[in-house]
Amino acid sequence: YRNVSFRSRHFLEAKVELEQYATPPRTAAEILYKIETKYGDIGGNIVGDFGCGPGMLSLGAALVGAESVIGFDIDDDALEIARENIEGVEMEDTVELFKADISKL
Repeated sequence: YRNVSFRSRHFLEAKVELEQYATPPRTAAEILYKIETKYGDIGGNIVGDFGCGPGMLSLGAALVGAESVIGFDIDDDALEIARENIEGVEMEDTVELFKADISKL
C-alpha cells in the first residue's frame, strides 16, 4: 500500500439531480481496505468506478494497488476535480477518467 498525504478537493456544490455525494477520503480508505483485505478484489486488478465524482474511490483503489482504474462520470466539473485529485498524488499513469453516461453503457 502506498502512504500518501494530500489535500483533496470535493464538490463545491453537489448537483442533486446527479445524486452527487461526497465520499470522505477516510471513508473511501476504510471501504477499499476492507474490500482488499477480505476479498482481494483490488490489488493487481482493473477496477471500474462508475459515477466517480471527485475520484476518492478511484484514487483509493489505485493507492491500494489496483493495476489500473477507470473512472466514469457524466459531469465535467466532477471529472475536473477528480483529475486535480489524481494529479495531486501523481497517479495519472494508473487512473484514467472518461466522460460517460453509465446508464447508456
